Amino acid sequence: MKKFLSLFSLLILGFALVGCEEDATPMAEKQNMAKEFSETTSEEVMIASYEAYSAERFAELKGSQPFAVFFHAEWCGTCRNWEAMIEEKLVELPASAVILKADFDTEDELKSELKVQMQSTAVFFDADGNEAGRASDPKLNEVSGYFQ
Repeated sequence: MKKFLSLFSLLILGFALVGCEEDATPMAEKQNMAKEFSETTSEEVMIASYEAYSAERFAELKGSQPFAVFFHAEWCGTCRNWEAMIEEKLVELPASAVILKADFDTEDELKSELKVQMQSTAVFFDADGNEAGRASDPKLNEVSGYFQ
């Protein structure tokens, strides 16, 4: 019964974290809230990560685990819709999934290195740091497939 209540509590927390479109809580804060909650229930809750791109984080991930870079532009409606979908469905991705959000308008060196020519492009990397694929406006099942 206790296990059921813990799982039920986590489910409720999931809805609270991602279920409200008007919620302006940053994703990193939501992840911290989930971790704090899990510490009170003595169970570790791991959820996927959607975070701002940095060269340091890119280097840290490359060759250590599968990850993706999504090229986002604030003026791009497709990008905004994709980001809303990912933030809403983040709990449905494998817990190890990391997606870096790169600014299409400012990350010129990264765009050149990865040969990205269009916003709303996701570039997926395998655990060895090699490009595993790319997609424009990828669907959730496509994204999830790279992290399986």
